[in-house]
Amino acid sequence: MTNYLHRLRADESLMMAYKRGDASAFDVLYSRHRLAVFAFLRRSGAPPDIVEVLFQEAWMAIIRNVDSYQTSARFKTYLYQVAHRKLIDYWRKHREQDSFDEDTVDPPISHDNAFSEPEAALLNAQVMRLVQQLPDEQRCAVVLRNQGFSQQEIADITKVGIETVKSRLRYASKSLRLALAGFQHE
Repeated sequence: MTNYLHRLRADESLMMAYKRGDASAFDVLYSRHRLAVFAFLRRSGAPPDIVEVLFQEAWMAIIRNVDSYQTSARFKTYLYQVAHRKLIDYWRKHREQDSFDEDTVDPPISHDNAFSEPEAALLNAQVMRLVQQLPDEQRCAVVLRNQGFSQQEIADITKVGIETVKSRLRYASKSLRLALAGFQHE
């Protein structure tokens, strides 16, 4: 019954319960967010073998810093801030980016029925290849937006102003449109 009640509680309440020592509250948070955080890290351009490390480091940071958690922001925003910080630390250490391997990145889900399955799969692979070629900050903003975060939430997660987020998304969109236009003419 306790686990059922935990599932009904908001993330922030669960984190506060975990802060008070309720380990089952953390289990619920982890099960709610693990797949999305893993997908965020995976789609953000880190090599697959590093994604697992960053994922574990992010959750360990949540555990280690539980005593300093405040409910001033949504837990999900806090979690993605931590994961983003781990990703930025990785990028700073490894500026020479590994080449993109389309088999290592989950393609975005296509809701467009205008293409046949093979055409949609090819387009998704091309889009993912192009997203991986964006500068780190733009790629991160695009991936977070694709996961449903608002511009304000992206600003909170990446700790930049909303105008910076808008600019990153605008430049990324322009780059992707130009590159996709090039594919259409090939």
